[in-house]
Formats: sequence, C-alpha cells, structure tokens
Amino acid sequence: MTVIKFNRLEDQLMTHPLRTLTEEQELEAKINPLVKEVYICALDEVKKAYGQRLQASYLLGSLVHGGFSPGISDIDVSFILKGDEITPADWDTFDTIRQTVRETTKYGNKLSLFWSSLNILTTRVASGAVPTWTRENGVFPPYDVLDLIQNGLFLDGEDVRDRLKRPTVDDLYVNNVEFLLSILPTEEKQRSIMDKSYYSQLDDRDTSKLILLPSRLQYTLFTGKVGNNEDAALHYMDNLPKEAREAITALVDHSLRLRDGKPRDTTLLTEHFPAIRKMYQRLIELHIRKMDELGRQDYADRLKEWHDNCIPRLLN
Repeated sequence: MTVIKFNRLEDQLMTHPLRTLTEEQELEAKINPLVKEVYICALDEVKKAYGQRLQASYLLGSLVHGGFSPGISDIDVSFILKGDEITPADWDTFDTIRQTVRETTKYGNKLSLFWSSLNILTTRVASGAVPTWTRENGVFPPYDVLDLIQNGLFLDGEDVRDRLKRPTVDDLYVNNVEFLLSILPTEEKQRSIMDKSYYSQLDDRDTSKLILLPSRLQYTLFTGKVGNNEDAALHYMDNLPKEAREAITALVDHSLRLRDGKPRDTTLLTEHFPAIRKMYQRLIELHIRKMDELGRQDYADRLKEWHDNCIPRLLN
C-alpha cells in the first residue's frame, strides 16, 4: 500500500499553476466541432436563463486535461453564478438546459453540467452528490473544483479561478466516498460490480469507466492532480503488489483500448475479473480507514456495510 504524505500533497494542491490564456486558445481550437456544438449550446442557454448573473464558464474533464474519447467521454461544462445562494428554481433551470442541449445537439447526451455560485465556491467546499441537503450548493464536487483550478478552459465571463476555495486532501477523500455512494447507492448495485455476469450487460463506455475508476480516484489522492486516464493508470500500476500487476495491467490496458474504439475482449475480462474485485476491495478499505480517521462515521459505516456484503464474494 502506498504511503500518503499528506503535508506534501497539501503543498501540491496549493501550488499547481493555472492554465494560461494562450494555452486555452490553442486547446480550444483543436476540439471537435460536434463537441464544441454541445458546450456552446449549453453556454447560450445559460446566458439566456441568467444573463448578467453568469459570472464565468469553463470546460473541465478529459476535454482539457487529456484523454477525451468521443464515443465514451462526458463533455464537462461548468458555470459559476453571481450571488449567494442556490435555489430550487436554479435546479429546475439547469435541468431544462440539460434537456435542451440533449435534444438539439448530436452529442448532447454526453453533457455533464457542474454549477454553483461564486459565494459558495469562494467560502466553502461544495458538493452535490450525497447527502441530499448538499443540493443547496448546486453541483460542484471538490474533485471538479480542483480540475477547474488546475486544468479549466475559460469560456466566458470573468475568470475567477484564483478566488476559489481549493479542496484539501480530506475534502477529496470525502468527495470520493460521496461519488461512490451516489453511483452505487444500494446493496444490489454494490454487489453487482463484484459479479462478472454484470459486466456482460454493460456497454463499452460503462465497462471502461468502472474498471478505470479506482485508478482515477487514487491518482488524485496520491499526487494532488486531476489527470487523464493514462497517467492515472500508469501511477496505479506502478504502486501495485507484484502478484497483482499482470492481471490489472491487462484489464486497464483493455479499458483504455475500449476508449479508443477497439473491440471488447470478453475472454480477457472473464479471465482477469477477480482483479477487478480486488481493485474495489482496496479502494473501499482505503476510504474506510480515512473516514474513521476523519470521524465521518456515517460514511465509514456505509462503506463497511458495502465491504462486509461484498468481500465474501471475493473469497468464493
């Protein structure tokens, strides 16, 4: 298990340089026009809905930090609003914007929206997954705030990245737990990812995302950076026990190939499936320890229940 040097990581989180405007312009020019259509449509709709209340907008995710795959990747677009609080009406507005973009652009179903107010993002670390009361913050989890600060491509408004509250390592751990519990909220879903028959029901996009997820979450924890899937995978494999490296390397490599449009290798997935379960076992145990350390007993208990339900399946 990798030893996490928390003080060093905090330094990395605080000193990562911002992308320059020239770099942003060069990157924006390379983006696929059909992808650009999605975020331009989203920006236009937000401007129509909010007018002068729009503070700033940015691109996030693999579009800007690398590894974007048109067939698999989300198109991450973020908006920061002027003012203090988020209201139920704001949720309705962004739901409508999301639906409009999906109905009017070719890749609109890949749109992923992150949004909150400047006051919230400058005074506290927001969330947006679980528990439900975090709806008061909009949707801007710590991981994506860090991505914005480190990699964000400025689109419109006034660039306010240097004013945002930077997430700490502890914030990122909590964010990981919230994310895991939001995409796998029930015992049935938690058990399913430990069952190889489940993966035969998934498309290439979801298969790739589930296999690469542990490496992506741990990469940011251990390096303080939001990087692409390739960097995360290499870092993850470099820190594996020798006996686990061959199988996990094969799985990760296959997942990256799926993102490039290569055909699925069902035999490989079946042969190395126990390694997927081990990846999630390590991920869960890492976060249980951290939630115990932070005194987040609510999250620790939910992860322990997941662990206790699933680990017996690892031994069968």
